[in-house]
Amino acid sequence: MKKGKTSRILAVLLAVLMVGVFGLGMAACEKESTDADKGATSDEDTGITRPDSFAGKDILTEDTTIWYITLSTAGVTNRMAKLAFDYVIKYYPNIKLVMQDAQYNPEQQVTFLNEALTQGVDAVMIEAMDPGATQGPVEALEAAGIPVITINLNTFATHSLHIQGNDYYSGKEAADVLAAATDGKGVAVSVDGPQQQAETNRMCVGFQEQLAEKYPGIEFKENVYTDNWDAAVAQTNMATLIQKYPDITMVYCASDDLANGVVSAVKAAGKQDQIKVYGSMGMPDALKRIQEGTQFGTYFSDNYIEMSTALYQALYFIQNGISMKTMNYPATPLLDQPTTPVTKDNVDLIIETSHWKEADPDAWK
Repeated sequence: MKKGKTSRILAVLLAVLMVGVFGLGMAACEKESTDADKGATSDEDTGITRPDSFAGKDILTEDTTIWYITLSTAGVTNRMAKLAFDYVIKYYPNIKLVMQDAQYNPEQQVTFLNEALTQGVDAVMIEAMDPGATQGPVEALEAAGIPVITINLNTFATHSLHIQGNDYYSGKEAADVLAAATDGKGVAVSVDGPQQQAETNRMCVGFQEQLAEKYPGIEFKENVYTDNWDAAVAQTNMATLIQKYPDITMVYCASDDLANGVVSAVKAAGKQDQIKVYGSMGMPDALKRIQEGTQFGTYFSDNYIEMSTALYQALYFIQNGISMKTMNYPATPLLDQPTTPVTKDNVDLIIETSHWKEADPDAWK
């Protein structure tokens, strides 16, 4: 996306979120005493005491540390994240951004969260592999006034912000695209992420519900879960589905990594002309597969905007002393990023207007 357009979209996203943040704060304040002489207010339901004025930090002059706890630093999305982060903080010499590599290990993510608390970092961003395992550590960080921002993969804990590609509705959109390409007829399955994320990752649910509601000519057979978002496991899962349902005509995948494994299974079964594979996120390998014709489609979520917005929000929270504790959120604020369906008709445009050629130049040689 061109820089000017990116800036405008980011400004709108930040403005919308700030309205929500201050709306929540004002709603909380209306329930409590506003007597300035008291110096603080207390929520009777939670027992949380909030200062009337939040103690922020001068990020231009004070040393500031932010951790980004990744799924893995080996992933291509990590290169996009670094590109976005470097752009945001290039004029902030006092900010140290540390990318912690969990190596697709939920227990390692929990360890990093606990270490962030003991080391007193200023904010944490994380793609939470296990929403239940991360709940306690995230709650502890927020209770200490350390804002936590989850990106794409959520946690059960109420925290400062969750930002994601349009999750549930992108699944519904995928159903519409596949139905249009098949005249509303066929046999469908879906290859989902890990089962422990079923409550927070609802792309496949959106896909299934849209088919049931709008497309009676498409028979949905089964949804299967994939441990650790592993392409090899997805390939095995899809091979099993093809054996069980040899008349499958379409499959929706909760990520393009999963779609990679599914495409391999479809090729091995010799069913490339029969089965349309639709992925999620618009990663470079998936865009190349769409160009080649081995993957039918995906949705594109601008990872550059998503990551830069997450970091801008972390800086905003740090400067103003904002966290779930200070704002007393009743629920985690959600920022849904628009998604764009991608097929062979528009894949070249997506490649040319995204930041992927900067983040992963070798992918296009």
